[in-house]
Amino acid sequence: MHPSYNATKNKYHHDIALVELATPMEFNSYVTPICIANKDFIDSLTKEKSVRNIVSGWGDVRFQGRPATVLQKVEVPFVDRAACKRSSRVTVFVNMFCAGYDDVSKDSCQGDSGGPLASLFNDVWFLTGIISWGEKCALREKYGVYTRVSRFTDWIKSTALLP
Repeated sequence: MHPSYNATKNKYHHDIALVELATPMEFNSYVTPICIANKDFIDSLTKEKSVRNIVSGWGDVRFQGRPATVLQKVEVPFVDRAACKRSSRVTVFVNMFCAGYDDVSKDSCQGDSGGPLASLFNDVWFLTGIISWGEKCALREKYGVYTRVSRFTDWIKSTALLP
């Protein structure tokens, strides 16, 4: 868990954790690594309209619906920061961003939290966001809110002992 996370103050701020595995992962066609880029690169990606973003999870297939029985994925665009902040009653901090549609078509949902928002850029996938929260799901002019991984790159690298 990030050292600045404090659920009693704000359960969405610094909403990121790392898991240490007992045994190494075995990569195959279903389990592959993802890139974590530096802060400036990922911050610039979130402003790009041409970037393809995929969110995946096992959460509810609709608000207060049943959980998925098959892994779900949906493509969602980044939302500009001003629209993101206007859309929410809850503060959207700088270590968060919004993605989704302003109609009721597609969104992450309850139970998807902790899942990835992966961005494809020049045929390389980057972990850009972590599903954090939203107001219900797939509501008009409401978006999914994601932890901005680029704000935590240094912490991830030092905690995981990465170069």
